[in-house]
Formats: sequence, C-alpha cells, structure tokens
Amino acid sequence: MREGASTVLDGLRALGVDHTGAISMETVEVTLSTAAEEAARAVPGLGVDAVVWDEIEQRTGEETTLSGAYLIFLTVAMIIAGIGVLLDQPILIVGAMVVGPEFGPLAALCVGIVRRRLSMVARSVLALAVGFPIAMLVTVFTTWAMTAMGLVSKEMLLAERPLTGFIWRPDALSWIVAFLAGVAGMLALTSAIQFLVNVAALVTAGIVTLLIQRLMWRRGARRTPTEMVVKRIAAADQ
Repeated sequence: MREGASTVLDGLRALGVDHTGAISMETVEVTLSTAAEEAARAVPGLGVDAVVWDEIEQRTGEETTLSGAYLIFLTVAMIIAGIGVLLDQPILIVGAMVVGPEFGPLAALCVGIVRRRLSMVARSVLALAVGFPIAMLVTVFTTWAMTAMGLVSKEMLLAERPLTGFIWRPDALSWIVAFLAGVAGMLALTSAIQFLVNVAALVTAGIVTLLIQRLMWRRGARRTPTEMVVKRIAAADQ
C-alpha cells in the first residue's frame, strides 16, 4: 500500500511523532491479510507507481555526501571510461557506468529542485562541482603516466573509434539516450525497483548494437562499388 504511505506519514508528522519519537519505514515483501487487501483497494492508484517522497529524499540525500569513497569511485570510473575510449571497448564503458556514483548526486539534485530542498541541492552541486574536476585531473595524469610508460601511443589517441565515438562525440541520438536513461533511473527510485544497473547495461547494449550495425552498413557501402567494378571487369573479359 505504498500509494497511501505519504498520507500516513503526513498524519504522523502532524501529530509530532517524528519529534517525540521516530518514524521508521520498512518494505513488507509478503502480506496475507484481508484487511490489508481491503485497505489497498480503498486507496486510489497502484503501489508500483506510488512515490513516497520521504523515502526518495532519504535515499538520494545519503548519496550527496562528498566523501572519500565517492571521489575514489568517480575517479576509478572515469579512468576506466578513458581506457575504454582509448581501446574502443564498449564493455569498459558499461563497467564505468556501473562503478560511477554520479547518479546519486544528479538524482538528489532533481529531487531537491522539485521538493525545494536547498540544502540537498547545495550538497549535490558541491559533490558534482568538486568530484568531476578532481576525477578529470587524475584521469589526465593517469593518461600521461601510461603514455610515459609506453602503454599509450599517439596512434592510439588519434585512432578512429567507431564503437565508442558516441561517448566523446555525442550527437542528437546520444542526448536522447542519456535523457531516457535518466528517466529510467528516476523511475527506479520512485517505484522502488532496483534495476538501475540492468537499465544501464541494456541501454548501452542497445547503443553498441546500433553502432555495430551502422559500422557494418558503412563497410558494406564501401565494398559495394568495388564489387560492382570487379564484376564489370570480369564481364568485359568474357
């Protein structure tokens, strides 16, 4: 009965329960109760679509802290993504998406703006504004170090990257995919369905599939004129 949770919480808060005591919420996996079924039917809406704002604020608020773990995860994710672009390996981009903790501050920023929680907005902006420059600098120094050790060459930096070009050369479709991924991520929070990693993997797999198909089409288009010339020469010889 998630659809009625916000009303109950507002009533408990109006009674001052959160000041004289505490309000705790837990997810009940299975309920065998006729009274619970009648209460669920009496509340409008569906539980899977219900938004419990207190739960969303609590969950996203915990992920806005500019901590050492956040900086380490963000830096590691950015280095993995950089190596993935260098090697033109989409699977490394997927790994970076899984490791990266930036979705937490981004989601908290959206929730803070909608709920007018200035403190949450400030913490989110701080985590993003400080975390990304630090991770970028460490990634740059890491790339220089790998270049000095001979692991990265100039040819690698200038090589074509048809499979990961959408990362560092985003087009209109890349923005659409990013928007849809953000929508899926927010739905994962509001509907209490923990499928963010699966969504990211599926979206990336879809992008990779489209890129591979486009690459194959381009190669097929390049080979077609050559094959036609060969066939014409063979026909002329006969």
